[in-house]
Amino acid sequence: MSVHIAWLAATGGHEPTRPEWECAAGCGAWPCAPAKVQLVESLQPQKLLKTMISAYGMARIELDGTELRGLWRRFVDWGQP
Repeated sequence: MSVHIAWLAATGGHEPTRPEWECAAGCGAWPCAPAKVQLVESLQPQKLLKTMISAYGMARIELDGTELRGLWRRFVDWGQP
């Protein structure tokens, strides 16, 4: 399963719009709070990490100029134990 399919299946409508990386349901920056809850509940920890690192990699290209440390926290750090 590709990471894109993983977050679509896991987030129940709270998937990212790209290249803006905003929640499609209007919650603001993705991953939004509902997406985070659904991702944690739907994916095993290793799959969650792989999915979010992949999303981070895409976002850092598409959100050119965004501070990378903040982007890492937004996409990856929140999901770590």
